[in-house]
Amino acid sequence: MIYGMLKRFIKYLLVLLLAFALSGSLVAQNLYELLKVLPGITDVQKMETNANFKEAYIIMLAQPVDHHNPAGPKFQQRIFLSHDGYDKPTVMVTEGYNANYAANPRYSEELARLLDANQIVVEHRYFGKSVPNPKDWKYMTVEQAAADHHAVVQLFKKLYTGKWITTGISKGGQTSIYHHYFYPNDMDATVAYVAPINFAQEDPREDTFLQKVGDKSCRAHIFAFQQNVFKNKSKLLPLMIKDAEKRNLHFTHLSPDKAFNYMVLEYPFSFWQWGSDCDKIPAKNISSEKLYDYFSNIVQPYYYSDEGMTAFEPFFYQANTELGYYGYDEKPFRKWLKNDDYPNTIFAPQGVTTVYHPESMQKVDEWLQSKATNLICIYGGNDPWEASAARIDKNTNTLKMIGKGGSHATRIATLTKEQQEQIYSTLEKWLDMKVKHPK
Repeated sequence: MIYGMLKRFIKYLLVLLLAFALSGSLVAQNLYELLKVLPGITDVQKMETNANFKEAYIIMLAQPVDHHNPAGPKFQQRIFLSHDGYDKPTVMVTEGYNANYAANPRYSEELARLLDANQIVVEHRYFGKSVPNPKDWKYMTVEQAAADHHAVVQLFKKLYTGKWITTGISKGGQTSIYHHYFYPNDMDATVAYVAPINFAQEDPREDTFLQKVGDKSCRAHIFAFQQNVFKNKSKLLPLMIKDAEKRNLHFTHLSPDKAFNYMVLEYPFSFWQWGSDCDKIPAKNISSEKLYDYFSNIVQPYYYSDEGMTAFEPFFYQANTELGYYGYDEKPFRKWLKNDDYPNTIFAPQGVTTVYHPESMQKVDEWLQSKATNLICIYGGNDPWEASAARIDKNTNTLKMIGKGGSHATRIATLTKEQQEQIYSTLEKWLDMKVKHPK
């Protein structure tokens, strides 16, 4: 009994310490203790950090599976906090997948460096260590994820009183846009990298883009390569199977044969997405081993294995219900594909019925064009996802930057000096603070 009273008294003192720290009456010296008493936090683990930050922690936060029923079942959401100062800006990364990379002490997000800011990385629900049990798919929605991020912002604003900037890359960039859409008062600005806004399970704009990107000779070279791979399938498929065995990958949902065909169809999209070089596409007379090595580096068999499909099934559930995706032009390859179809809907969770709701992205699109504020969207000009870029060009409260010839790896640092300066000046205006201008 005495022990219990003492424990409650210590916790009461820590809450008082937090209150004093946040009121400015006391400079908090022990962030670890403050984190442990924040509501909903169930675990705090110290981790190494880099020279950009003073402390870093891995945090587990109890979140409602359904934010419309906050008293219902909870799941643990993993958060990575890198601390520099309570009154400094805070950059929150709304990851779209798992956030394993944030456990690397060397990791520092581009905007956190530019703004000399604290950094918070939030793992997306249903990925990594942030998976509800049971995994009820109907709560894997953009609205529920946005509510997760809103809860994180509201919680950590108790500690960090400076400007708040949200950001993300690819699906994480989409996630930052949806968070901004649902909770525009959570942040002072959002920077979304290479984030598409698709309008169908197989949005045709990506395929149209692939018919025009680059120059005609490069596109012809890509098509010839696909034909060459199909013609040499009898030699390349055994190499893929051997490679999969070495990597302990299995093909039961998709047969190795069908996985191989998907890889060939995917090749042009992945080629342009990651900025591959037309001059390095192999000649027809190359050895089978070298041909497979090149091919599997552009399109990895992992994504079509049981292991890869399981890892990405939360994304494909969302793609098939709200986010949309892209499809393939199978007609030029019918002689090799026979009469089989190759829809990307096959990657959704097995045994789960998915119905696409176009109104989700339609509402976001309408908001982007007319009501979004303090939003910067960055794209690579040769990235197929640029085909479905956010349509904010006429919204004067936003900024859209396209890196000429850029890939899915386009960032502020890869843009021209003029584009970078425009981004810096825009952020300075929105945030009322100076931005570091890298030399």
